[in-house]
Amino acid sequence: MRLRLGITESIPLSDMKEALDAALEASTAAQVPLIRAGRVPTFVKGLRRHHVEWRPEPPGDEHFDSAATVLRRGWGDCDDLAPWHAASLRASGTDPRARAVVKRSGPHRWHAIVKRGDNSTEDPSAAAGMYEWKQRHGGKVSGIDLLGAAAPMWRAMFPKRAGVAVHPWRHGFAARVEIPDHSVPFAWSCVDCARSPRHAASRAIDGALEFVECAGDVDENDIARLEGLDELLMGASPDEVADILQSVYGAHSVGFLPMLLPAAASLAAPLLKGLMPGGGGRAIPPARSPSATLATTPHMGAGTTMMIPGGTTIVRF
Repeated sequence: MRLRLGITESIPLSDMKEALDAALEASTAAQVPLIRAGRVPTFVKGLRRHHVEWRPEPPGDEHFDSAATVLRRGWGDCDDLAPWHAASLRASGTDPRARAVVKRSGPHRWHAIVKRGDNSTEDPSAAAGMYEWKQRHGGKVSGIDLLGAAAPMWRAMFPKRAGVAVHPWRHGFAARVEIPDHSVPFAWSCVDCARSPRHAASRAIDGALEFVECAGDVDENDIARLEGLDELLMGASPDEVADILQSVYGAHSVGFLPMLLPAAASLAAPLLKGLMPGGGGRAIPPARSPSATLATTPHMGAGTTMMIPGGTTIVRF
């Protein structure tokens, strides 16, 4: 018997997590007796003995497939692997309270992980080679272009603090986003470009959030702030953003809004007027590079938005 569950995109984002978690729980519960009876192996054995790997499903074709299906074809994505691992932990008695849940990985994207009974989390997709797969395929997954993911390394804009910078570049704007990883001495960074500052910033935020799925220790508050800023840049109202942040991260996250609103306003407004001759055309090249200008900027407090010579807009969290 195969059941089909349709989750319409018209569900408000604030309710989407609950709907997806319910679907993951159904998939998890259905696999527990099969694993317990030995009809399918545990997730760990599937990785080791059957060489199961992570692979994305085609865009718009999301199925919550069982372990049997994953084993037959040799691959699965996050909504296949997380229920399998959670069911394995329950069936083996290792963690009867393990469950598959989703977390936000972008403004309108979700990533399935496993939440243990002690509230720690595990990412079966990372264990199955998700990060390596993305690297092999140039950082492109389901049409998401992670521009800026490459070997070059550069000095952090704000050591141990998340930040966003947008600067005029060619016929548009380039944006850089950094999210510190406290388990290593560097930050995850993504660079992207677009015609407008808000779209450049939004694309860079999306790319950076894709990377942190595999990060070791990223502050959830940084993720919440960047997701909230991204929602504002894409036209969501402050009330809508408050609902999203509260439903995903808890009531305390709504306190981020006062620092996000001026940042979103500066990026979404027709900023950098003086750099566009006659209000349009090609941006005037800055007199100094963004890196050189950053080196001489004064200390910025959390939530500060700063315009500096050359047209760079910087937001520091």
